[in-house]
Amino acid sequence: METIRVIHISKGIKYLAPIIAFFEIVIWLLAMEVVINDLSNVANLMAFAFGFAMGTYVGLVIEEKLSVGMVIL
Repeated sequence: METIRVIHISKGIKYLAPIIAFFEIVIWLLAMEVVINDLSNVANLMAFAFGFAMGTYVGLVIEEKLSVGMVIL
């Protein structure tokens, strides 16, 4: 979501970027609630880190397939 949001911001799409940001932060807050409620649970910490890393990778793959980030000079 972050990758697509940043692309929309860089392209000047003012109305879609805040909607994406809203849902991105709601998901982040829900995940943080689980992690912070039990900081001694290493599995929660690892799952969050893995989920963040996979989200970054999947976002880049989706962006590459959509080619919405390509700018030709």
